Amino acid sequence: MQLVRNWILIALSTLFLMACSATGSPDKVAEAFIKAAAKGDVEKVMQLIDIPNANQNELQMIKGKVTMIVAEGSAKFEAQGGLKSVKTLSTEYSENKTTAVVRVEVTMNNKQVDTDNVRTIKTDDGWKVKL
Repeated sequence: MQLVRNWILIALSTLFLMACSATGSPDKVAEAFIKAAAKGDVEKVMQLIDIPNANQNELQMIKGKVTMIVAEGSAKFEAQGGLKSVKTLSTEYSENKTTAVVRVEVTMNNKQVDTDNVRTIKTDDGWKVKL
């Protein structure tokens, strides 16, 4: 009985974590994407972008390009004192709710504030950034 209860608890915990994950909504994905890019976290950025139907060679090529872009972006964030915060200003969904444009406000530690649009798409794995 204890074993069954433990498995149920694990299953419910997993569902809860999946529901609260970064891919649960377009705004959470956009914010997580910018935070990961600012930290230089290529693996997280790769998890958050939509790469449909890519074979292994294409994934390696994409990862190489993403690594270069993230390194460059991370250096720009660092030059401005690092990322202080990311805030969603608005989310505009397509008519069929399968894509969304998230307007975010990015605040740096040096007090510089920028706004940007992050395009997202709903996939079988949740919301992803559409490049």
